Amino acid sequence: MAASSPRGFLSVIESLAHGEQPAFSQLTALSDLSRAEAAEFAARWPAVRLKDRLSLVARLAELADDNVDLDFAPVMKVALDDVEPAARTLAASSLWEATDRGSARKLLSLLMNDSDDGVRAAAAGSLRQFVLLREFDSFEPDLGDEVVDTLRQVAEDRGSDCAVRAAALEALGPRSLPWVDPLIMECYYDDDRELKIAALRAMGGSAQDHWLEYLVGELQSDDPEFRYEAATACGLIASEDAVEPVAERLDDDDAEVAIAAVMALGEIGGPIAAEHLRSFRARAPEALEEVIAEALEMAASGGLGGEKDEEEW
Repeated sequence: MAASSPRGFLSVIESLAHGEQPAFSQLTALSDLSRAEAAEFAARWPAVRLKDRLSLVARLAELADDNVDLDFAPVMKVALDDVEPAARTLAASSLWEATDRGSARKLLSLLMNDSDDGVRAAAAGSLRQFVLLREFDSFEPDLGDEVVDTLRQVAEDRGSDCAVRAAALEALGPRSLPWVDPLIMECYYDDDRELKIAALRAMGGSAQDHWLEYLVGELQSDDPEFRYEAATACGLIASEDAVEPVAERLDDDDAEVAIAAVMALGEIGGPIAAEHLRSFRARAPEALEEVIAEALEMAASGGLGGEKDEEEW
């Protein structure tokens, strides 16, 4: 972790309180705050204008994405208590890679108790990380099971906002318990569009081949959003059985669907997927050159499944 300077974090919060925008280089002082520093930061947080609070959370999330050594979780946890839902939503969304018990507890509390559905949906989305950790026995069982049970409760609650239910369902995708597949199927056949899209994402998140039947069908949908989600999910499952139907979407009329198909073939990997990518490269728009090159590199390294036998090539 990149440690904050002894009092550098205070200069950042003071600048914000005066309506000034610290440079990105200064924001690194907010990384890895101690408990005492976080408490002091929290005391000064309300003095910052809303637009500057929102800007800070967004900029910190961007920095963290670019540099894995930066840890802004203590600041984000302060923002989770912000009086404004927009700030809480941004902060909850930014914790999608959090792995600590404190973040899990805080996100659970927001999911169950926050008055704003946008905040609740963001919290549910970030709890997916803990579902994944629990699936691989990399998180404490009791709290991990509480996360899973709470998400299930929300996803099954027909009285809850559909966006919140959808986020909860998507988060549950990685968990291989007997009730998860029936819940995904129930939402897949729901009349609500958002729930059906969440079901497709949960299928991909499960990484289970048995969902390919549904995903391949959705690759032929008249709706480009469903084709996009189906291609993306096929990439996550990374089964070579999906290569041909996904390759058919490389020339899709919708550019986003075509990009999703390119990335999915890279994630599946293998010589057949790579050949489809090379063939498409010769006729693809120039704007797609970078994403095709990235997908080809991924395919050559074996996609999501790891290295392939070089003799296959």
